Amino acid sequence: MLHGHKRPATHGSGGAKKRPAEAQLAVVKKHMQEKAEKWNLSKEAIEAAAQLMLSDGQSLPTELDERGIMLLFLYAKGILKQKASAVRRAEFAALLLPDDIYEESKQRLRRLVLEGESSQSVLDNSNSFTRFLDLLPSWQGNSSYVAFRDDGRIRCGLLERVQLSGLCYMHAPVVLQAYLVAMHGTQTGTSKMLDLADYIRKYRTAQELEDHIFRDEGGSSRVFLAQILANASGLEEFACTSMVNKKVGQANIDVIISNLKEFGPALVSGFMVTENFLDAKIHQHLGQDNSKEVGLHAMVLVGHRTESGQDRFLLQNWWSDKSFIEVDPEYLAGQEASLVFVQSDQLDIPVQFSRSPEETSEQTCIDQDDTVAMQGLTVEAQPGTLRACVKQRLLAELAVDVNGAESEVPVWPSCFVVFCAPACANIETLPTGGGEHNHDPTTTTTTTTRRRAQPRRPDDDARVTSQAQVGDAGGRVAEHDDG
Repeated sequence: MLHGHKRPATHGSGGAKKRPAEAQLAVVKKHMQEKAEKWNLSKEAIEAAAQLMLSDGQSLPTELDERGIMLLFLYAKGILKQKASAVRRAEFAALLLPDDIYEESKQRLRRLVLEGESSQSVLDNSNSFTRFLDLLPSWQGNSSYVAFRDDGRIRCGLLERVQLSGLCYMHAPVVLQAYLVAMHGTQTGTSKMLDLADYIRKYRTAQELEDHIFRDEGGSSRVFLAQILANASGLEEFACTSMVNKKVGQANIDVIISNLKEFGPALVSGFMVTENFLDAKIHQHLGQDNSKEVGLHAMVLVGHRTESGQDRFLLQNWWSDKSFIEVDPEYLAGQEASLVFVQSDQLDIPVQFSRSPEETSEQTCIDQDDTVAMQGLTVEAQPGTLRACVKQRLLAELAVDVNGAESEVPVWPSCFVVFCAPACANIETLPTGGGEHNHDPTTTTTTTTRRRAQPRRPDDDARVTSQAQVGDAGGRVAEHDDG
């Protein structure tokens, strides 16, 4: 259990007050220095974080348990450092509660800090593409082109991934990069993917880490692709709406097919997900989709075929029950997606980035339940719910006035689970209170998952918000694409 401490008494020697503080500061610095390489911490960052942790009244033992390591990471990376001390402590305490209040945020934090990427497969003995061929056998043989099967330069073959550590806007570029490195790199055999958990832990800013851990927010897949490539020159982008232009549509399609065979797979960015697309039983989407928009997504274009003179494209996805999807130009245009080809050779993953140890990344199963997309706010985002109640009570215990200022340095409660529980007995009638900043009131739609009373936080997106996790593993997560 992590505890704070009371304000030292004002009587007696000043040295007596100073020595315990100096000892605790030394302990915190030692812990952070031990993590400096793994977490990419500078000396200046360690000094500032240790001072902030001490001023917050947070104490650490010489030997850390898992919760202590996670708390250390939050301070070391400067997460919530701009918040008032009491608010920061309340948020961290709620995050580290040993129950379901903040469970999915804590899962993301655990993967970054404690677990890393996992390669324990949730797939059966046949790979995801083999299962797709059982559903759409037209993609077998010489009548179709699939880059990882038919391009001899992609020596690694199929790369499979189920998203856990980050969102689709990260996973799509990571898989695309791995294919491109397999095409042009000097290594033989298996291509290694960028270790996404390690990348997020080391190279994302404090604000980006806060957004990822607390809000599961998306971003631009095109921007992220440029950030992780060794050579980001020569990115060529096609708006899929150009594929249905009456004058130049077929010419653009022909260029896309040519690029696929010359430059390899392409990033599918800003893909508009609709309710029909969430149906795991549908692996072929053709023509216009008029169902309700629920979010944005990123995938990889990996194949092409024709049927009765009509073009069909193959997309690779990160949802274990919907790993491949066949679409036509009209459907891609209606989903307002963009295709990004990388024309520059990618000889390797940049040396400063770690590689995943296996071909199949992030395959640990964290939820076996079938999930259902539900419109409306998540439980966690609503004022007056359990999480809001916990925060409200924590702030009350921390003696915070309505403006967020501390009236005194408080005693950190050692059993906040106990004192929060009775107050949350009737969460429907709780006052809304203040300080709940996790839901963007400007968003018009939210989608979340129904799982054994486990709430999920919505993804803030300028256009629309979406969350829907895959039935047997991995997440379906909205992408916020900047352009």
